[in-house]
Amino acid sequence: MRNWKNVALGVGGVVFALIGLMGSAGLSDEGKPTRGDAAVALRSARLYIQQHLWDKAQEQLQIAVKGDPSSAEAHFLLGSIYADRDSVEQMNRHFDLAMKLKAKKYGKDIQARRDRVWTQHYNSGVRAIQKERLEDALKEFSLAVQVDSTRADGYKSLGLAYLRLDRTEQGIEAYEKALAMDPRDKNAHVNLGIAYHNAGRPEKEVGAFEAAARLDPKSADVMSKLVMGYESLAAATEDSARAAALYDSAMSACERALALDPKNAKVAVTAGRLHLNRAIHLATTATREDAMPFYEKAEGYLKTAVELNPKDGPSMFNLGLCYSHQEKFDEAVGVFRKAVALDPKDVDSWAQIGLIQVRQKDLDGAIETFREVTAIQPDHVRAWELLASLYAQKDMVKKAREADATAQALKDQAEN
Repeated sequence: MRNWKNVALGVGGVVFALIGLMGSAGLSDEGKPTRGDAAVALRSARLYIQQHLWDKAQEQLQIAVKGDPSSAEAHFLLGSIYADRDSVEQMNRHFDLAMKLKAKKYGKDIQARRDRVWTQHYNSGVRAIQKERLEDALKEFSLAVQVDSTRADGYKSLGLAYLRLDRTEQGIEAYEKALAMDPRDKNAHVNLGIAYHNAGRPEKEVGAFEAAARLDPKSADVMSKLVMGYESLAAATEDSARAAALYDSAMSACERALALDPKNAKVAVTAGRLHLNRAIHLATTATREDAMPFYEKAEGYLKTAVELNPKDGPSMFNLGLCYSHQEKFDEAVGVFRKAVALDPKDVDSWAQIGLIQVRQKDLDGAIETFREVTAIQPDHVRAWELLASLYAQKDMVKKAREADATAQALKDQAEN
């Protein structure tokens, strides 16, 4: 006796297979699908999608779009499969065609699918960059941008990955695209300014930092970056009047930064250095009276810098120079001695002590100091020349000749 239950199941299986077979389209005799083939293929694809038979659905949809390139539905369905399979280029191609054909009908669904794929790659990129897997991050952010080129965040993160990989020009390009879409992102302007600085493009650097400062005028960090930009541009310009104006802008930005953050040692150091340089320049090109206000400002900033960081040798040296140029010799020597206490091999501070001793006619002290200099740096020509002069003033003829001979030998060696 026949088992009717098994027969029923068998018939069902045959019907299921026949539906799939009858719904599948192939190529016409000419080798190219016709519109009729496309219609059959689209119906087959719908069935395969319902059955989650994605490979077969993709195959039928490819026939459908070849036979009828104007079928928005076929392009939409094929783009959706490519989206699920992370084939970004193919996804974009078919979604773009669907949008051209029937944007009103498929626009929201296409955007939703793109959002999902974009988010997937963007989040993967964030996780990768957090784990210092920079090449992986670059790949993921690049795919995110490819999925949706209208999102500024994708370009910002792509730019960051490029900069972290020292691919500066590509980082600049990505940030420029991001800011064209979202010009009110302060941090993006700052990062772009840093990239311009590293690329040696000071004009652009200043522009980026000025934009950031306009967006957040109360940020001490942005203001300190702007100082860096003004300095870079001033150093690069050959117009002395413009350079002076840029240095003035840098000093003004320092003052604003310190007003916002009085305990910012880095800015205090920069402010002190800038004012000291301006003072020294004026002392040689104008008058001492013109220079004095800048020396006084430099002194205040450098004292602040040293108070904030008592182990900052360079700031101590600059403060000592500031005192020395103001002829506050006792204060200068005291600061230079603190500098050499921090670093006993600080030749520059030792030399400044010696020069002050020379000015104060302390010949014995100066001799001792410049011997210390030559012990640390045996090829210090100026120290040997001063020793020769000092020995001669003390009628120490033999030592004067020896020091002079050493200085001359070092000069000859340098010339050769």
